[in-house]
Amino acid sequence: MIIDHTEVIEKHEGKSIGKQLVITAIDFARQHGMKVLPICPFANAIMAKAVEYKDLLAGSDEQITSSQIFISTVIIQMNMRMDFE
Repeated sequence: MIIDHTEVIEKHEGKSIGKQLVITAIDFARQHGMKVLPICPFANAIMAKAVEYKDLLAGSDEQITSSQIFISTVIIQMNMRMDFE
């Protein structure tokens, strides 16, 4: 799974929603046997700080399929459409 961008609308900034989006995607990857390639600097920082996610980091020699990229995009889009108020 590639996490290439994480964005939270302005009215929800500072509420840890971006972090929760990344953690949801990482948990989904773990449940489905995927590795994660965090291209997004925010996602990369979260994964770098959390020892429990080290085993999910995709190495440069690993293949990421188009279906894994699609799944990542869908998770983030679904979460972005949720109303957090």
